[in-house]
Amino acid sequence: EKAYKKTAEGGIIFIDNILFRGFLYKQDSPKKYRTIIKKLDLFIEELYSKYDFVLIPFGDGVGIVKK
Repeated sequence: EKAYKKTAEGGIIFIDNILFRGFLYKQDSPKKYRTIIKKLDLFIEELYSKYDFVLIPFGDGVGIVKK
């Protein structure tokens, strides 16, 4: 939200590594990563619901928010 407020109208925010090693949306994620995966899942859901957001699923993932 802080970055969004500081972004000019028509600006773009890039979020790198949003898929955390590709474990998001997988059922077989290691137990030690489940808390961060759950928090990132919730963050991604929030991005989709509040902003003009696109998730590009390559590598560790890139999220793009356009204001």
